[in-house]
Amino acid sequence: SAGFLIQLGATSANTIFVLYTGFRYHWTSTDVGLLLMAWGGGNIFGMAILAPRLAEWFGERVTLIAGLSLLAIGFAGLGLARTSFEFCLACVPACLGNICGPPLQALETRQVSATEQGRLQGALTSLVALTGLIGPIFFTQVFAWSIAFETSWSGVAYYIGGGLMAAALPIAFTASRSQRHLSAQDGD
Repeated sequence: SAGFLIQLGATSANTIFVLYTGFRYHWTSTDVGLLLMAWGGGNIFGMAILAPRLAEWFGERVTLIAGLSLLAIGFAGLGLARTSFEFCLACVPACLGNICGPPLQALETRQVSATEQGRLQGALTSLVALTGLIGPIFFTQVFAWSIAFETSWSGVAYYIGGGLMAAALPIAFTASRSQRHLSAQDGD
C-alpha cells in the first residue's frame, strides 16, 4: 500500500537525522533541535492547515499526489544537499509533502464500510508499527555502510526514502483513481 511505502520512507529521516547532520554538516544538538522544531511546525502547518484547504480547493486526489511528489523531491534534496543551507531548503518540500497524509487517510477510510473502520485503523496502525521496526534497522545500516566507504554517498538513506515515496505515487494514483470512479458510480 502507498501508506506503507510513505511510512517506511519517512523512517529514513526519523532514524538518521541526528547522525546524518552531525556527520555531514557537524551540527550541534542546538542546530538539530532548532531545525527539528521548525520541521515539526512545518508538519503541523502542512497537515492541519494546508492539507484541508488544498483538498477542498483541488480535491483529495490532487492533494495526495502533490504531497507525495513534494516528499519524494524533498527527501532526494536532503540526500543531495551539499551544505547546511541546502539541507534546510530541502526540508521545506519534505515538510510540505505531509499534506498527503490527511487525504490518504480520507481515501482509505472510504474504501471500507462503517462497520470495518476499526479493522482498517488497526491494520494501518500495524503497518506503521512494522515500519517502525524495519525502518530504523534498515536505514541505520544503510547509513553506516554509506559512510564506511565514501562520504559523498552519505545521503543514500535519504535517496532510498525519496525512492519509496516516489514508488508510492503510482499506487496512490491508481487507488485514488479507482476510488473516484467508485464514488462516481455510487452517485448514479
